[in-house]
Amino acid sequence: MWSGTVTQGGSSYEVRLRLRDGQPGEPVGTIAYEPLHCAGELTLRTASPESLELAETLTSGTGCTPEGNIALDRHANGTLTYNYFHSRGSVTTTGTLKKTGN
Repeated sequence: MWSGTVTQGGSSYEVRLRLRDGQPGEPVGTIAYEPLHCAGELTLRTASPESLELAETLTSGTGCTPEGNIALDRHANGTLTYNYFHSRGSVTTTGTLKKTGN
């Protein structure tokens, strides 16, 4: 599992995600926005050794954007940079995630 604090505008909140291996177009994980009570599935769009691009589809909760894209970039210190892109393509949420378990 990966978790961390992300910031959107002036608000910060906890994100938790689980990832597994897969091919582009396949579901590869789940995501939860803890204090917002929103959760969903992640589908792999593209992958390289340094980064992943995921399509997010929320399946529970209200008040969250139901679809978007997430870019995760790996760093040498073991963290991931999290960038959420609204469906119109602009980055709206950013943060750093750390591995917190399996």
